[in-house]
Amino acid sequence: SGSARLLSRMPPAAGKYAKSWLDHHGVSLLLGQRVAKKEDSYLITTEGQKVHAEVIYQCTGGQPVDELLQGQKTTLQEDGKMYHPFGTGGCSVNPFLQLHCEGADGRVFVAGDCLPDGSFEKTAFMADLQATAAAQNILSCQSGRSMVPFPQSVCFGKTAAPRLAFVSLYKYSGIFQMNDTIIGGPLAALGKYVLERLQLKTAQEAIFSHGIFSALEAASVFTAVTLFGKKERALPCEGNIVTNQPCLTTM
Repeated sequence: SGSARLLSRMPPAAGKYAKSWLDHHGVSLLLGQRVAKKEDSYLITTEGQKVHAEVIYQCTGGQPVDELLQGQKTTLQEDGKMYHPFGTGGCSVNPFLQLHCEGADGRVFVAGDCLPDGSFEKTAFMADLQATAAAQNILSCQSGRSMVPFPQSVCFGKTAAPRLAFVSLYKYSGIFQMNDTIIGGPLAALGKYVLERLQLKTAQEAIFSHGIFSALEAASVFTAVTLFGKKERALPCEGNIVTNQPCLTTM
């Protein structure tokens, strides 16, 4: 890992638990360095360390497929300052997740990895919240009703979205994050297993499983933004863009 610790985007306790578990199972960790080049069956790190590898998995993530909007990655100016409520890079959006650029008419909504870098964590949970918020605003857009900013629309009116995540450590252990609270061990693994089963059943259009999944997600979000929430951050907000025209969504 190029980071000095594991799970660097999560609280330190998560990285410590993961390292302890991997150390216990005999996994060698190379922290604070990246792969610089490959020579035959060897990898050379940025620190000059040579590692023999029979199988190599490239787990470096990917870039969002946003070629359609390449020409729209402009940020408007307000009072001489750049307007970008959710960070930099990616597609500029307003608080309603609508594409925010010159000539935008409010019919394009942005969610998931296409959102600006540094705005929200690029996790499946966050993408699910954003997709729900975008879908709600699309319906409002079509019916002429007022839209609601993200994340207030899916976080019980709060302006700070919670950080909820599961990390698997094989079958019987894992890490669960709720904002700055970390739970490690079999309980986290069980939670991840139940979540995955419910998601699979939901994808198969099982109504009962979908209802349970939705209820658990809502309860988790409510708990995270109330009992485990931090002080809210204010987000800049423009006038609502409402249109009755068909909407196009990108993720």
